[in-house]
Amino acid sequence: MELHGETEFNVYANPVVSKDGEKVLYDGYATFVEGHSRFTYSLVDGAAYLETNDSSSNAASVRCIPPSTLPFGKILPALNHATPIPSASIGDEPVECESGNLFKTTFAGVHYAICSTGEDGFTALASDLSIDVEYLDEPVSISKPTLSDGSSCKTSHMAMAASSCACNSTPRPCIFFHGLGNEKEEPKLQDSIRHFGWDKLQGHTPCCTVVKYASLNTVDYAWTNSSLQEKVCTHSLSMSDKSDKSSKTIEDTIVVTHSMGGLMLAGALANKECKLGKSATWIALSPPMTGSMSSDYLMDFCNGEVRNLMTDLLFNGRCPTSTAQQSCAYETEKYSDEKLDAAYDAAQEAYRKHVFAAMCSSSYVGNISKYQAKYMVGGRVIPHKSSKNDGLVEFHSCAGGLSPKQFGRTHWDQFYQCELNHADTAFKTGDGIFKDTVRPIKWFECLL
Repeated sequence: MELHGETEFNVYANPVVSKDGEKVLYDGYATFVEGHSRFTYSLVDGAAYLETNDSSSNAASVRCIPPSTLPFGKILPALNHATPIPSASIGDEPVECESGNLFKTTFAGVHYAICSTGEDGFTALASDLSIDVEYLDEPVSISKPTLSDGSSCKTSHMAMAASSCACNSTPRPCIFFHGLGNEKEEPKLQDSIRHFGWDKLQGHTPCCTVVKYASLNTVDYAWTNSSLQEKVCTHSLSMSDKSDKSSKTIEDTIVVTHSMGGLMLAGALANKECKLGKSATWIALSPPMTGSMSSDYLMDFCNGEVRNLMTDLLFNGRCPTSTAQQSCAYETEKYSDEKLDAAYDAAQEAYRKHVFAAMCSSSYVGNISKYQAKYMVGGRVIPHKSSKNDGLVEFHSCAGGLSPKQFGRTHWDQFYQCELNHADTAFKTGDGIFKDTVRPIKWFECLL
C-alpha cells in the first residue's frame, strides 16, 4: 500500500474530548512529499483539509476534502470493541505478540489483530497493513488551516487495502486496453503504458503469465471505427497460440479494458470482428456503455454554450473535441444520433453476454492522489445523470444494463461497486486505505 509513493509514513493525532464530555474525537495530520510537492492532510474540529505546497513555483493552496478521507473518529469505537483472542494469523504466518495481550477488532470494514504493549502503545496488523501506535508524552500541535478562498469546510471522515491472493484459475497471458486520449499508436504491445498503473500492478497479477499493454490511437478514431476494433482483436488474438486466428476466436487470454477500451472490445464482439472463446476472460474497468456526459459537456464548452471558472479549468486546451471524444457522446442525448445509439445498444448486449467481471464506481472522491482534485471537480461540475459517478463515467453507464444487484461493495465481489475515480480504476493510485470500496489492485489480484 502506498500513499504518494510512500509505503511508510507517520500520522500524528490528538484526542479531543467533546464539550459534554461524552465523546472523544481526534484531530490529526500526515505529510507526504512527492516530487516538488508537499501534501499535508489534516482533520481539525471534524473538518478535513489538504494543503499543497509546490517548491518549484512557491505555489500553495488549501482546500476541503471529504472528512471520510481521514477516519480518525472511528478509532476509539474500534478499540472499545476489541475482544481478546488466543492467537491470530495472516495467511500461513502467525501473528507474533510478545506481551501475549492479543485482541481483534474491525476498523472501517477491515479486520485487525491488535498486540498491546501496555503503556508503550500497540500494534494493529491487517493483511496488507501494519499500524504501530506510540503514545507521546506531550500533545502535538495541530493548527486549523485557512482555505485559499477564505471559505470554511464542512465537517467530514477515508479509505485503504488488504490480503494477497493466489491464482485460483488457469494462469494465462493478460492484455490491457486503455481508453481515449492516446495519440501515439505502437504496432507492438508494450510492457508499460501511462494510461494504467502498470507499476502498481506489478506483483499483483497472479493469474497473468505475462502482462502486455496495447497502445492504440484513441484520439483520431471513434470506438465504433472498424479498423480500431480490428486492432483490438488482432492484439488479443496474438497473446496465445491457443487462439484460433482463422475463426478469430480468442482463447487462453485475459482481456482487461478501461473506459472507452471496453466499448472498443464490445463493439468488436458485436460486429463479429472476433469472438471470445471459453478459455478467454474479459474484465471491464469503468466502461462508458451508454456514453459519458463529460463528452457532451466538453462539446457544449467548445461550442461556447457553457462558461464558468471551474469548467474553464477542467477543459482548458481540450478544444476542438477529438473524434474519439465525440463518439462517447451520451446515448439518446443531443450529440448522439440513431447510428451511434444503435452501436451503443449492440455493444451493451455484447457486454452483458461476455463480460466476466466489472469494476464500476459510485463515487468520484476516490483515493488520495494527484488525480483526486480533478475528478472531484468533474464529478460535481459535469451535469452527470447521477451523482454516482467516477468523475467521468456514471455507475449506471458502466453497468451497461447489468442489474445493480449483481454488484457488491467488497474487493471479493466479481462485479465491484467501488468508490474510486476514473484514474483509480485504471490502477494508477494503487489501493486506498481503511475501507473495502477503494481496493482496485486487491480486487484484480483476487478476482480469478
